[in-house]
Amino acid sequence: MANTEPRSPAVDSPRGDVPAFLSLDPETKASLRILTVDDERSLRESCQMFLESEGYRVETAGRGEDALDLVRRRTFDIVLLDLHMSEVNGMELLAAALEHHPD
Repeated sequence: MANTEPRSPAVDSPRGDVPAFLSLDPETKASLRILTVDDERSLRESCQMFLESEGYRVETAGRGEDALDLVRRRTFDIVLLDLHMSEVNGMELLAAALEHHPD
């Protein structure tokens, strides 16, 4: 049976299907602020390295408390987060981010 799940927008590229947000022009990429939050260091750093190699501005946090501090002080266009962290979980962090920056 064919896969009928909706796919994210993609563009043709030498690397195959690439999500549309990765095919932005360099100026747009550099203007986006991305926060990556994960208590697993290797995953957090891998995401950061890949996104920075694509031209995005990336900040990271390894603990929910650190991420809460960042979202209270700064605005991020994209937040990639681990939902299952100790002390402050991802859903609490998401709620705080939306509370401080509802737009």
